[in-house]
Amino acid sequence: MKLKTSQTDKLRKIFEAIVNLVDEVTLKVAPEGITIRAMDPAHVALIDFEMKKEAFDEYKVEEPLELTVDLKTVVNVLKRVEQDLVIKIKEGANALTLLSEGTMKKRFNIPLIEASEENLKVPSITFETEAELDSALFKNAIADTSIIGEYVTLKVEGDALYFTTKAEENEVEIRVDKDSCISFKKKDAKSHFSLEYLQDMAKIADIINKVKISLGNDLPLKLDFADDYTKIVFFLAPRVETE
Repeated sequence: MKLKTSQTDKLRKIFEAIVNLVDEVTLKVAPEGITIRAMDPAHVALIDFEMKKEAFDEYKVEEPLELTVDLKTVVNVLKRVEQDLVIKIKEGANALTLLSEGTMKKRFNIPLIEASEENLKVPSITFETEAELDSALFKNAIADTSIIGEYVTLKVEGDALYFTTKAEENEVEIRVDKDSCISFKKKDAKSHFSLEYLQDMAKIADIINKVKISLGNDLPLKLDFADDYTKIVFFLAPRVETE
């Protein structure tokens, strides 16, 4: 197996968003591309990531591999890669090799670890409320509501998407009108979510410029970031308010 990419910064930022939710991941490397599916320890958030082979400058995979690694270590290595990144593993090896082909030639060996037996499935949910918008708008709305709150209410009402939060006497409301969205599938809906999780997920806005938000009454939130060759989907469980 040998993968080469000049988009090291993009890969690092994706992994940085994931590593705040889950420490260990299994990279499934197939002839079509690489995927990660993982859930945080609290079983609040699920991540489904795919990067197609076309995203790489060189992609040589003869047979599917499953490589479980400590993602924090991978992220720290990617921070030290200057230019092109090469990812290799020899047959029978118990470590993933990352090479930096910049001015300095660097080699990092990251040990593989034993995978958990958990077989995760993406939730099958039909959403009647969807809004696709510039991901920078989404990131800003999460940053604004995070100033005072721990939870945010996402609501579609009329022809607008709202982000609201309250804490003591403080209140923030962000309104994104239908006309400011790329697409808007309207049915009134409202749910409450953790801003701590959403702040990590919103980091993907730095590298993928649009997001589809799928929402329902007290249903998980689905955030779908995608470009031509990369997709990362987050599911976030709602916070159910009690009287």
